[in-house]
Amino acid sequence: MAIHSTPKPFLVTYYTKPEFEQNKDSSGYSTRDNQDEYVFAKKVSSSLGKSMTSNVMGYNYLIRIEGRKLCDPRTIFSLPENKVNYIDRVCRGEDNWVKVPQTSFENYLKFLQTDSDQWYKAAIQASK
Repeated sequence: MAIHSTPKPFLVTYYTKPEFEQNKDSSGYSTRDNQDEYVFAKKVSSSLGKSMTSNVMGYNYLIRIEGRKLCDPRTIFSLPENKVNYIDRVCRGEDNWVKVPQTSFENYLKFLQTDSDQWYKAAIQASK
């Protein structure tokens, strides 16, 4: 008799800047309930494998990119209310996401909270 387990649903945490927060995660970082234009980073659970006793879970860390750079929400084109021209509103595709190491992700979350160039540069450096 084969034992089948129901796969666990992926859990996603959506991160934003403090002025757009709807909640906070357990570490105190600003989060939103759903993915929208104010989400700049997300943590997605992923199954790393199964054993007879438990599922082993890990995370994928994703940061929104604009062009080839990590998204900087401080720039004029990062926030939706500033996207007023035709190309930005109509022709621009969906925002892209890049998978980064945990260190880069954590530095980026600190950047979102503080607007510090030091954390932004550290996130970029750790993502290379």
